[in-house]
Amino acid sequence: IQNAIADPMIRQGTLSVFDQVIVSGTNFFTAVIIGRMCSQEQLGIYYLALSVILFARGIQEHVISAPYTVYCQRHRGDALATFTGSSLVHQMVLVASLLFCLLGLAGALSMNMGPTRLAPVVWVIIAAGPFLLLREYVRQMAFAHFQLRTAIVVDCVVSAVQIGGLLTLSYFDWLSVKSVFFCIAAACGVSCLGWFLAKTRPFRFV
Repeated sequence: IQNAIADPMIRQGTLSVFDQVIVSGTNFFTAVIIGRMCSQEQLGIYYLALSVILFARGIQEHVISAPYTVYCQRHRGDALATFTGSSLVHQMVLVASLLFCLLGLAGALSMNMGPTRLAPVVWVIIAAGPFLLLREYVRQMAFAHFQLRTAIVVDCVVSAVQIGGLLTLSYFDWLSVKSVFFCIAAACGVSCLGWFLAKTRPFRFV
């Protein structure tokens, strides 16, 4: 047992599972709070918006995160900082492309082209989507460099701010799909800002 505890691979695996428990638990309690305090329609809109963000996150993982995880191991020093900076630029381009498509969809919906009930969902994604994708970018960056403790800290901050904010909104009866996603975006923004200020990874732009 002592040898197993001392094994770095087992420790890393345990931290990874613990981090996933934090993320899954936060998502579960978020859904519970929305389901109990909002209408079924609001809960449906929440999941619809979340599914679009998850789709964009899947593209982000295959286009940016997975290639970075593979190729970052081939660089050191300034070359790694440049490669990391390049991945951040690609992240910004991906988010800008997503926002461009969503703005086009919002414009089409405003002209009664398509189901107009989707308009609130689109605007929610436009406002909150970049922050959720940035949080996932930071997590994957930490995983790529085996900085699991950094990922756990980021997810703990998100969980505390997000659940605390939702309970506060619920207490004052301000809970809605828009306020929920703004709260989630704020939680992701706070944690990502702390990550950038901590300078856990050097960025170099060429």
